[in-house]
Amino acid sequence: MQISRAALYDLVWKSPLSKTAPEFGVTATSLAAICRANNVPYPGSLYWTMKSLGRPVEIQALPGSSEEALKQIVIEPAKPKETRFDKRSEEPQSSGARNDAIALIDRPVKEHPIITKRIEERERQRREALATRNEWAIKAAPSPMTDVDRRRYSLLSKLLRAIEAKGGLVSNAEKGNFQARIDGEAIEFQIREKQRQTRITETYGSHSFSKQKLVGTGKLAFSVLTYWPGHNSTEWKETDSVTLDSKLPNMVERIFDGAQAVKAWNTRVREEEEQRRKAAANRAERQRQAELERHRRQKFVDLATDWQAATIVRDLVAALRLKEADQNQDVSGKTVAEWLAWADEVANDLDATRNGVAAFFSTIKPSGS
Repeated sequence: MQISRAALYDLVWKSPLSKTAPEFGVTATSLAAICRANNVPYPGSLYWTMKSLGRPVEIQALPGSSEEALKQIVIEPAKPKETRFDKRSEEPQSSGARNDAIALIDRPVKEHPIITKRIEERERQRREALATRNEWAIKAAPSPMTDVDRRRYSLLSKLLRAIEAKGGLVSNAEKGNFQARIDGEAIEFQIREKQRQTRITETYGSHSFSKQKLVGTGKLAFSVLTYWPGHNSTEWKETDSVTLDSKLPNMVERIFDGAQAVKAWNTRVREEEEQRRKAAANRAERQRQAELERHRRQKFVDLATDWQAATIVRDLVAALRLKEADQNQDVSGKTVAEWLAWADEVANDLDATRNGVAAFFSTIKPSGS
């Protein structure tokens, strides 16, 4: 299939690679490689996340001249993978036979160090339990490794290495799950064997009884456990015709898309928290200013009351000076002249205007304002 650079550019900016790639019969990873090889910019998962949240996004222009934009690109659909099922696999098979067929598809892969440690720890716990020869300790210990376990560990190793190849950091998480840290955000995921309930009969001595028990189905399931808005859960399950290995690129893409979505969500949460913090600070400042204004007004009224009292005192002192009196006459240990001078000081102390307008208003400013 041929397409011009300009037409391919329009397509990849119109829809995510995961939706555009199937139109050409290739994977999103292959289409991304084709774009890079032909200098066609394409948006990452953060672009689509921000766009879905209604946030502003930046569109990168197609580089090169108008003639280069018309350059034709050949995109060849991927060839379907051949399985190693024989003709008998087309016939109805038992659950165990189908599980064995799925196991044939898996190719040996070097175990990731995290997986190696898990297997070693599992084997250690089982050896120690067997060494005790205690029936209950052996039952509580990990079960022997099965073909499904080996397939699961092999697929996990591939997935962990694929995440690291794209710049992610992988580690163990709680409850036996795994965690990918991408651009500062953590996405928790797991690959487990699907189970189903079945009724079994157990016998103890001469007594037998039946009960429900979870048993493995021989099929694997991939789950993303981290929550973000708009994402309730991601779970892909194997079927008789589709193995989880074929979903490996989708798993990696989903984990990285999730990290970008969580980052955008956390950014929005931080922005909203900052807005709430600023709003609370503004409310507190308005309350503080209102309290200061109340104190100013009260101080102003108090000074006006003192000024009125000072005026009355001065009028009284003036009236007393008009009275004929011996200025040297002793009254309660002071002369009349000393008492009149004392009255003048009282009036001055009450009058906040005595030092001018600026000095008057400086006394109104509350402490700590």
